[in-house]
Amino acid sequence: MAAHCKRAVSAQLAKIPRPTNGEHGVVFVDDSTLITVGCTFRITHEKLRDIIERPKGVNRFATTHNVLFSPAKYQLLDASRERVPHTFMLRKKLPLPRFALHLGPHVVKSAASVKLLGLHLDRELRWHQQEATILAKGHAWLRRVARIARASRGIGARNMRRLYLGVCVVPGLLYAADLCLAPPPSTRKLFLYGKKPQQRGFMKKLRTIQRRAALAITGALSSTPTDVLDAYANLLPVAHLVDKKKDATSLCELALDFGLEPERMEEIEAVRRSTAWKSGMAVEIPSSKVDAVVADMTDQAEWMAYTDGSGIDERIGASAVLYRNRMEVGSLRLCLGSAEEHTVFEGEGIGGSLALALLKKQDEVKGSVSIVVDSQPAIRAVPATASNPSHWIWDTWNNRERPFARKHPEAVVTVRWAPGHVGIPGNERADEEAKKAAQTGSSEARDIPTALCGELPRSKSAADETVEHYLLRCPAHADARRELVRAGGPHTRVLTKLLRIPELFPHLFRYLGRTGRFHTVHGVLPEPPAHDQPTREENLAFFAKLKFTETVPRSAKPFNARPSPRTVPM
Repeated sequence: MAAHCKRAVSAQLAKIPRPTNGEHGVVFVDDSTLITVGCTFRITHEKLRDIIERPKGVNRFATTHNVLFSPAKYQLLDASRERVPHTFMLRKKLPLPRFALHLGPHVVKSAASVKLLGLHLDRELRWHQQEATILAKGHAWLRRVARIARASRGIGARNMRRLYLGVCVVPGLLYAADLCLAPPPSTRKLFLYGKKPQQRGFMKKLRTIQRRAALAITGALSSTPTDVLDAYANLLPVAHLVDKKKDATSLCELALDFGLEPERMEEIEAVRRSTAWKSGMAVEIPSSKVDAVVADMTDQAEWMAYTDGSGIDERIGASAVLYRNRMEVGSLRLCLGSAEEHTVFEGEGIGGSLALALLKKQDEVKGSVSIVVDSQPAIRAVPATASNPSHWIWDTWNNRERPFARKHPEAVVTVRWAPGHVGIPGNERADEEAKKAAQTGSSEARDIPTALCGELPRSKSAADETVEHYLLRCPAHADARRELVRAGGPHTRVLTKLLRIPELFPHLFRYLGRTGRFHTVHGVLPEPPAHDQPTREENLAFFAKLKFTETVPRSAKPFNARPSPRTVPM
């Protein structure tokens, strides 16, 4: 409890600085750091004094929260690499003079280096003190383990290696390696600088420490080459150990460099459900549109819920309309957000959760219950156990079925497909509500399921996709791409050649047909010229058919392979 209270108090302390005025606060548990930026040290000191002594500053915070700050423990670091000319030596420059900070009766002297969270910061942020500390830790560890690492009556090589990697390397040699072993400049921009070379002298000293550790692990002769020792001790070279530590941090920095906001992106679980799992809802997909319309007209269920998802005005909406004995008794709608972050497919799935929310609010539900959806992929995703984009929506749908079944144990839910825009009243009503959700907003928050309130995770499927990714890298079209390379040769692996060489166009359009990405716009793509060097007239004839899609009926027999169900709407 004390630790939680301390974190809560410290979090409020970090809000005192004003970032717009060059003031920043960093808090980690009970360590608080105030950072000010200015042209001179006098300006930065004045800002620090203002943060502490202002009416709503640190001193006032300590009084109101019954917190005691001891100025005797304050540390002051004036960081700057600026140098000034020497008074007497014309060619020599000295560091910028530092002076103490006066806080009432207390004086805080400017230190040459300070320690923050185990990291030594010096006045010029060159990490010399941190490097010396790292080397001291490494040599101290070697002295401590020298006795237990003896060839006779010492621990085995395997345990010695684990001890070295677990105690010496990770918490000692590589602590904050991504900062102090290759620090980026203060004006960090992704494409405008190259990484500074690692300090050669320091890396040699690290290599010496690892060499001594490898000798202790293997018990080899002192004349054994270092690379041989690393191989026999199963240790990465020091440079690779450092890169391994830094690269993990660099991957996290990429999200900041490109503004990806990964915390807003959906999480796709590696293992979603057991293969033995069964959904509590039955699934019914008629074989044709006519059969689906007939099934809807002859459905004798007392309760029927129609759902839909719609995209309009660059926004995505979802809806559910509940009927009892063919009479509307309620509706719910939800605006998912921008079409750049969500898809209509998500709206179809969220409509199912809204339908169960409407059904659960009813006093008594018995017998057959039909949830009618106009998207076959959305229905097939209900009993699916594989991890796919947006699977959290269908997990929410299935999770809401369990409390519904507990409240209405005599209800039997069936998810049935009905085609859209064929005159089914319930489907048209749901489509109207979905468009209304996208244009005007959601229903009242108290009616929306808790799992769907607030900002929804961004869909992976809605993320931007480049032409290069679609043609050359997308794993969903690996089979079609393999056929493209086999027919067109190595030039099809180069985007500029694939889009500019006329002889590759027939193979390119066959690839487009196999992926099925343009099925909803162009229908079944026409057959491209059979040979690799078509005439101008043949190319014009092909592009004419591609442009005027009404000349190619959707019922025509496709020339390509069966489109992937992941990319072609049913």
